Amino acid sequence: MWPFSQEVKFPGIEVKPDGKVEFTLTAEEQREAEAALAQFKDVLVHRKYAERVRNGAVAVALSNYARELVQPRAVEIESANGKVSRELQIILLKAIAAVWKSFIFSPLPIFTYHRAILLRMLGHEEEAKSLYGSFLEQHAAFHPDQVAEHLMTSTGFDIQKAVAIAMDATAS
Repeated sequence: MWPFSQEVKFPGIEVKPDGKVEFTLTAEEQREAEAALAQFKDVLVHRKYAERVRNGAVAVALSNYARELVQPRAVEIESANGKVSRELQIILLKAIAAVWKSFIFSPLPIFTYHRAILLRMLGHEEEAKSLYGSFLEQHAAFHPDQVAEHLMTSTGFDIQKAVAIAMDATAS
């Protein structure tokens, strides 16, 4: 079920009537993905893990891109209490789309958490609360291997702090 009005558009994201999500990378996201993959040039990765490492690198790059979009305006966004200007809405929609794509590339629970935070900044409290709940469920069922552990570490987020924030958000 699509929780937003048709007016809300996430760049490069299309939700089909059956709920399936299709996406394309925007030009900015493509540049970030290519830069992340360039770091692996001439690096030998076992065939068994190559696709996951590739997708994970792109996912982390997209997540970092989202953070870079929002951080310079974080104080302004937080002080708006969910009633952000059109300019900030555009930034947040881009950031939400990027972390949504991150999760599609590599379904790490932290990317669901990032979407929840950004939706809350956008003023979509119910959708954010739902995603916080999804994050907690995903995290509880998550058993990372070495690749997932490395990707989680490279996002730079404290998972225990994220869990505490999500629990607080879903309790209210």
